Order: sequence, then C-alpha cells, then structure tokens
Amino acid sequence: MLAEKTTIKAICWREDKPEKKLQGVLEFGPTSGAVADLYGHLDDDCFDGKKILERFTLYGLNFKNKPFSLFNSLISGGEINLPGGRSCKISSVFGVVGGHYRSPEEILFKKVEVRFTGLVEWTCMTGIGIKIDENPRSITTTYKILPAIDLGKLGPFSARLEISGNVQPDFHSFNIKENCTFVLEAEQMQPYLAFEEYIYAFQLFLSLAVQHPVRALQIIGNIDKPRENIQDTPVFEDFLIIRKITKSDWEDDKLIPQFLLFNLHDLHPSPAAIFEKFVQRKEKLRAAIDLYFSTIYNDGGLPRVEFLTLAQSLEAYHRAAMPGKYENDETYKAGLRAKFWGVVPTPPDIGADFRAALARKLDFLNEFSLRKRLKELAIKHTDVLQELIGTADSFSGIVSDLRNKLTHPGEGNEMPDKDYRTLIKFSEMMALLLEVCFLDEIGFTKEAIKEIIINRSKRARRIHQGWV
Repeated sequence: MLAEKTTIKAICWREDKPEKKLQGVLEFGPTSGAVADLYGHLDDDCFDGKKILERFTLYGLNFKNKPFSLFNSLISGGEINLPGGRSCKISSVFGVVGGHYRSPEEILFKKVEVRFTGLVEWTCMTGIGIKIDENPRSITTTYKILPAIDLGKLGPFSARLEISGNVQPDFHSFNIKENCTFVLEAEQMQPYLAFEEYIYAFQLFLSLAVQHPVRALQIIGNIDKPRENIQDTPVFEDFLIIRKITKSDWEDDKLIPQFLLFNLHDLHPSPAAIFEKFVQRKEKLRAAIDLYFSTIYNDGGLPRVEFLTLAQSLEAYHRAAMPGKYENDETYKAGLRAKFWGVVPTPPDIGADFRAALARKLDFLNEFSLRKRLKELAIKHTDVLQELIGTADSFSGIVSDLRNKLTHPGEGNEMPDKDYRTLIKFSEMMALLLEVCFLDEIGFTKEAIKEIIINRSKRARRIHQGWV
C-alpha cells in the first residue's frame, strides 16, 4: 500500500520570482507527488501559451514555517471567476520537504533512510516473542530491539538494515508492529543523487530475492547538523523526498517466506559481502539486469515481448560474463572477412544500400550466435537446471529458433506466437536460467543454488508441475 497523502496550508512562490507570494493548500506524499492549489496566479498573463509550458522550481513554507521545494513544476490547471479572483494549480513529481533548493543537484545529505515494500518479510527476523501458559491460562508477549545488519561499504557510504518496533498499548488492546529500514550513511555530506544510485541497487537486489516488484515507500534524509539537542541527545530534522510512483494492485500480494528466492538468513555469514558483490557486478551486467527486471515489473505483458526480452537479457549476460568470439577481431578482419568482402560485387552489379548492409553484417559474423551463448550458459548450470530446462542442445536450439521466427517472421507462415503456451514455458525457463546466473554472480555456492531452486523457486515449481 502506498503511503498516505498530507494536506497543509502553505505560502508558495517561484524560485525566480520571490516577490510574488501566493497562499493556498499543498497536497503531497512520499509516493504521490505534490499539487499546490493557490489563490491567485503566478503569472499576470495566465493565458500566455509559452509561460504555461515553462517548467520551474516552486518554493514554499507550510504553516509551521517548514520550507519545501518542488522541482520541474508546471501549471496544471487554473480558474478565473468574473467577478472574483483567480486560482491556479501547480503539479510536481519530485521535491523535498525541509529546505529550499534550486535543483535536485543542490540537495546534500549525510544519511538517508528508505522504507521498501517487502523488506520486513525478506529479513525473516522478529523481536516479538509469545509464550503460552496453561496454568494459569495466559499469553505473555515480549519485544526486544534487534541489532542492525551491516550491508557493507558502498563508495562513500556505509549501508545497513535497521529493524524497529512500534508498540501501541491500550486499555483493551496491545499492538506491536515491526519495520525495517535501509540506511545509507556517509562520513561527510553527499549529493542526494549519489544516494539514489545505491538505493536503486538495493531495490533490484531485494526484488531479485523476493521475485516481486519492490518500491521505495518513503525516503527520509538528514543533514550533518542537528536541529536541536534535547538532554544531550541530538535531534535531526527529517527531509522528506517527494516522488510520484505508480503501483499495480497485484503488487500488494502477500509475500510468503517459503517462496522467496532467498532471504536475509541465506546471506550469512556475511550479508555485506554478497550485497557488495551485487553492487560491483550490477554495472558490468547492467544491460542483462535491466532487461530481466523489466519483466518482473511488467508482469502480464505480451508473451512474445517477454520471450524476446529474456532472450536478449541472456545474450547480454553471456556477452558481459563470458566474453569471447569465434575468432578475435584482428584475425577475422585480416582473414575470413577480407575473403568474404572480396567476392561482394560493386555497383551497378549490386545496389549501394545492399552493399553497405552486407558490410555491416560482415563486421559481426565472428561474434557468437544466440544458440551458442544459450548452450554455454545451460552447460555451465546443467547440474542445477537440466531436469527443468532439458539438455543444453535442446534448450538452446528451441529458444534460438523461436527468437528468429519472432523477429523475422516469414511470409505465409503461421504466426510464431500463436502457441503462446510454448512462449510462456520457455520464458519461464530463460528467467530461471538468469536467476541462477545472478545467484552465481553474487557468491552463492552451487549447493546453495540447487537447494534454492528445488525448494523455493516459484518458476521451477511452475515448470516442474507443468503450469506453463
């Protein structure tokens, strides 16, 4: 569930026109963006088409004199009453509550805390204890604060997970709710955009683990100077990052611990080592990772689109993780390519466009085919996956043939995506192979990967039981 919106009274003005301040109401949320409904109009000529299209930074102060900045703001609506006054609506999908900044690049923090969907379930940890006694019949509940979990050093930041509890005792009720927060902290102030890089990395890591889309529900930043000290304890101002995201209803499905690909306990004895390795490999495997996660975050798309995306992801993964060619470029260009090019006719015996196209194709003939790439990956993980995806020859042959038919359908042939069940089945197999590759990349042993695939992988279970 997305975080709730807040509505406050505010005074707003454009960063470049501080002399014109308007009163109004601001509605915002950590995932819903912001809309300011102001009494009056920011521009005297409110019907000027060019001005309406302008993007600007909107500054403001709420009724508690707390500043906020809304970036890339635009005029999204307005009214003129005759007789009467004018009003306008200003919308923004990114901003910050806590300070005035001309652009996101100016925002600096020392620490950022992020609350993600699925994070509490993924930890599989709790400080809540329950004891049941029969004589006398009673239930005793205890709660203890769990220690933080170190997630290593990431560039200028140290990362950790902090588990906290909220206890609400009442006369006829007693409620305990646990939360878990991903924390990045630097020794010195750092740009917020630098924090975002590692926030996104952890979002992908968690999404791989839970096999489900993950969203950052709340992002809070702190600077290096406390707002005040209370009984020798520094109290820091919270800077709320305003964003606008969308989330499908199916993303709220309850996560079952037994169906997670891996959880926090699986990372022991060193969660930091595994997460650090994921961050290190993420950049090199960026193309494969981005393609794979596009299918996780867009569940229920066209079968042929998902099939082609996963095939391309495997090709990109092999290219990055197992580089090589049939012949190196120097040998190929001086030998076989030169021979091929020597027999290609010149205009007018062949069209100039056709000759240029052949030249481009010849440049890459020494690169591995998709079939070879798939075969090598399947062979590498045959001990884990052969019973689920078949032999490396069969799997690579079927997938590469289907890919070619989907990208180059022949005239008069049946549509290759007519049998959508086959596309879905082999899409699941390709995704399963990618997941095994990613687990191998971040340091899981072959024995651990096999246990995960046999006992917890939803894809493996669907393939084994013939659900696809």
